[in-house]
Amino acid sequence: MRKMPQKLIDERVSEILKLVGLTEWRTHYPAQLSGGQQQRVALGRAIAIKPKVLLLDEPLSALDAKIRVRLRTVIKRLQQDLGITMIYVTHDQEEALSIADRVAIMKKGQIQQLGSPWEIYKAPQSSFVAEFVGTSNFIAGTKTNGKVQFGQREFLVSGLEDVASETLYLAIRPEKIELVAAPISSEEYVASNVVDVVAEVITFLGAVVRVTFTLEGEEMDIDIPEKEFERIGFQRGEKITLYFP
Repeated sequence: MRKMPQKLIDERVSEILKLVGLTEWRTHYPAQLSGGQQQRVALGRAIAIKPKVLLLDEPLSALDAKIRVRLRTVIKRLQQDLGITMIYVTHDQEEALSIADRVAIMKKGQIQQLGSPWEIYKAPQSSFVAEFVGTSNFIAGTKTNGKVQFGQREFLVSGLEDVASETLYLAIRPEKIELVAAPISSEEYVASNVVDVVAEVITFLGAVVRVTFTLEGEEMDIDIPEKEFERIGFQRGEKITLYFP
């Protein structure tokens, strides 16, 4: 359609097929391709014209989980190899964190936070971002004697002097809570931040095991590496000791 010489078209098609890993499928019809292969063709058609900016609107949403992960890698590698600016729309938080150099979290058409995947995950600027990207435990408390009062507990929290409000909201990632084996040394742990809870639900997620517990009436989760969980080995209903660093 762009009236390029046939020789250049053939060269460009071969180049793109190699880029998206479909060289051996060159002679096949669309109906003979899988969903993942068809998405690669669509990607190839888009980059064949060497755009300065490429918009991808939920390109992997209709594919199954394994193909999505594989194509994420393909897209990331293409972006790095070609140096094209890509604007990638997705509802999949993991997809956004794994592909993007910069992430914009949007709510009702407004950008809530803009930053690197690391900044978005490590330093969310609102409860919406902390809940939308990944999983967080939320604690509502008040400042008391340099600590945060949460129910009957007082947690020692860094950076309190920088917060003017007496009411505080903490977001704690499940992987940041530590499972503690006795005996507990006062040199390693701040006593007020050590708690005993009951493991109410144990969910195996592959690389991690998620344990649900209740603290001061709030349901929370801790993520424990699978290897550590297997080493310690406890059952649902058992009491465990946790540390909030």
